Amino acid sequence: MRAFLSVVSLQLKAAARSKAVLLLFAASIAWMFAVPHLVSSDGTVDGAHQVFVRYSLWGVFVLLLVGLGAAGASSLSTDRDARRLQLTLVRPAARFSVALGRIVALVSVGAAVLASCALVALCRTDAARRCWHVLSPVMESPRSEAERAYRRYMESPETPEELKKTDRRILVRILERKAFDRYETVKPGTSASWRFDASGIGADDEIAARLRFSSEMGTREDFTGAFALGGRVGSASNVTQRAVTVPLALADGEGSAADRLVFTNCGRDSLMLRPRRDVQIVHSSEDCTFARNLASALAVMLSMLATVVAFSVFLGAGLGRSPAVFTVMVTLFLAAASPAVMDDYQDEVNSRRGDRVGLALAQFAGVMTRPLGSFSPIGALADDECVELRDVGRAAAVDFLLLPVLFALLAALVMPIKQESST
Repeated sequence: MRAFLSVVSLQLKAAARSKAVLLLFAASIAWMFAVPHLVSSDGTVDGAHQVFVRYSLWGVFVLLLVGLGAAGASSLSTDRDARRLQLTLVRPAARFSVALGRIVALVSVGAAVLASCALVALCRTDAARRCWHVLSPVMESPRSEAERAYRRYMESPETPEELKKTDRRILVRILERKAFDRYETVKPGTSASWRFDASGIGADDEIAARLRFSSEMGTREDFTGAFALGGRVGSASNVTQRAVTVPLALADGEGSAADRLVFTNCGRDSLMLRPRRDVQIVHSSEDCTFARNLASALAVMLSMLATVVAFSVFLGAGLGRSPAVFTVMVTLFLAAASPAVMDDYQDEVNSRRGDRVGLALAQFAGVMTRPLGSFSPIGALADDECVELRDVGRAAAVDFLLLPVLFALLAALVMPIKQESST
């Protein structure tokens, strides 16, 4: 333990003397103050809040990923090239302690930067601003629905033979995306209902229904509808927004079942809704504030940062400085780009061979970088949606603890191999 703490202390002292770390601090704080002047909002208080939170924290997080990722990749490789790493290991200090100590020190620097930026955010926003827990309908998983649809297509005599010969994985993947985006049309004068797990809603919570809607032609039209959830009802009309949130208040009469949201289309146009994306129940309690939500979001961001730093230290243990830094930057790019590639490229069946190779690489990159792209709390924080404790717990267990320890172990294994090859 003493050797581990010594490694952490030495790395922190080196970081304090480094102009790069001081520049990272200065650039992060400067960006927090510059965002309101560089990015314009829609002129409303809510719009200004969303723009500030989304772009300020996003910019700081990108700076930390790039800066500390490069620092982690350079840490062991630079000391090895300067013959300082050999002296550290002779003292002696276990290779695992050396790797994990570097990771902890760099993550501590990131935590200090995030904490400083959080203070700026709290000073420039309303810390008591209400945030909302978001519930989605309880439905069959898109994967299960895709598997069932695939079996139905394969058994149908109307399915073309060419389609039946297509790789099963491609078809299931396409059907899974279609299941996730499947529309449900609510015609004028008719109702639709969706079941929710409402067990987490408190008796005193504020509750609202939220819809994202469009007409059959995909345009935003005037909207008139009524909602019922248990003994609560609500209505809205003449709304031309992309999304509408309707508060649900207790009514004298009977409503729907306590776990089922009923929507009645009272307008003249049909509404097309994707239940998995467009239908939600939001609820909020007094202790669900922006300050608390900011702390949860920063915990998730710090966990993701710990994974990047640990991965970069592992690369620095087995590669030279330049290859390690380059690999970290490519990995960050793939983590950001792979989901967008898969979402934008829909027609895998009729794609050319070269495109299929590219898609396969994008899928592989998406799987390998999933800890970085599985959940980003910044969008939820900007939209006043609660970063749930289950997301914080998963990030802390996997991204903050498991993966850094695993990468430190791998770094300890490859460290002597690289050291011998460099002598």
